Order: sequence, then structure tokens, then C-alpha cells
Amino acid sequence: MPAGGAWAPTGCAPDSCGACIHAGGAVRGGVLVTLSEFKAAAAEYGLDWPAVRGLYDSMRAEELAQHGRQLELRAEAFRRISGDEHGGRFKLAHRAEFGGGDHATIPGFDEVAAELAGEYPEALGTETAADDLWSILTTPAPEAPPAADCMARALERARQECPAAPGSVRDLISTAEAAALADVSEQWIRRLVRSGKLPGRQVGRSYAVSAAAAARFRRHPTAGRPRARVHLEPAPF
Repeated sequence: MPAGGAWAPTGCAPDSCGACIHAGGAVRGGVLVTLSEFKAAAAEYGLDWPAVRGLYDSMRAEELAQHGRQLELRAEAFRRISGDEHGGRFKLAHRAEFGGGDHATIPGFDEVAAELAGEYPEALGTETAADDLWSILTTPAPEAPPAADCMARALERARQECPAAPGSVRDLISTAEAAALADVSEQWIRRLVRSGKLPGRQVGRSYAVSAAAAARFRRHPTAGRPRARVHLEPAPF
């Protein structure tokens, strides 16, 4: 984590994306979006924050990789057509075409488009490569998507895919359900909750128990349980 406690999204430098959630927050739609607000939203949804963060990191890396491919295609197209990957001089020399014309009069354009279609099939169609490439080169270079938007999508996706955080509203079940899940008596579940060994909360005269914790209890059956007494049979002599 950067100095000062601010969080910079994975794969996104503070000076490369003005809408990122770095240095404490980001402005999106006139609203300040901070890391603490995203964490609060995750908690409200009953989501485990590390799971949400991991999902965001994966989605953001894929998003930035796609953006990088788009910029790479533009640069490679200009380099092969004109020898200048920025395309400034090429656009100036062909300002009539770029000002509303088409690529028909640009030497070698169709051939370059056909070559690039094999390398960038996600952007250029086999039969429409020239038109697709022309559309890409005659529009402004795309900007990196805002990291805050990616986090919002990650939160929504996490609501469908990620397990509930232990002790959250989404995670709570009755003591009877917890007892069945952990394969112990309901009385023993209440004892574990009262002793603090099993996350839960009192609801009226009963308890609501963390389903995730009860499931872990089942996987570790000796946790918190009394040791079984060993009964020895009397010797036959």
C-alpha cells in the first residue's frame, strides 16, 4: 500500500488514469468515490473484502490488457503504413482522407489491414478488416476505463459469485441449521457462540450463527469440542 494509506489499483499508475482510486479517491460523475466507500458497500452487501479486491484485480488486469491491445493496434497500423507509429505526419499528408474521405486512395492500406486482422482478430474482422481498421484510425485513441467503474462492476459481480463474509447478515443461519451443518448438537452450538468460539449474535432469546464458521467447524471437527472419554473394558482376570 502506498505511503499515507492510499490505495492504488493494481496495474494503474497514478499519472496514467485520472479517474483511478489513487491518493484517497476518484471523481466519477461529480461524486467522490473512495476506497473506504467501496469497503463500506462490500460490508453492507455482506461480502468478504479480500475476495472483492481479488476479483477487482483480475477484472482490472484484463481491462487494462484490452486497452493496451487497442493502443498497440493503432501504433502498429500507423508504423506499417507510414513508418511513424504516432501517425501525425501521415494524417497530415492524407488530411483529405482523414477529414471525411476513405482509405481507398492510401497505398497498401488494405494489405496492412489484412495482415493485422490475423494478429488482432478481436478488433478486425476477416472480411471487414480494412473498414474496421479505418474506423479505429479515424477516431481518437481510447482512454483507459476508470478504475472506479471497474470496482463498481466488481462489487456487483461479487454479490453473485463471492461467499458472504463471516458474521454478515447474508452469512447468518439459525442454531439448528448450524448444528446440522457442523454435525453437533444445537446445545453445543449455543455454548460455542456464548464462549466466543463461534461467530454469531443474539437475536431475541436465540442466536444467529455464521454459516461459514459452522462449515469450517465441520472441516475441523475437534475445534472447540470436548475430548471423548476413553472407556476401558475391565480386565477378564
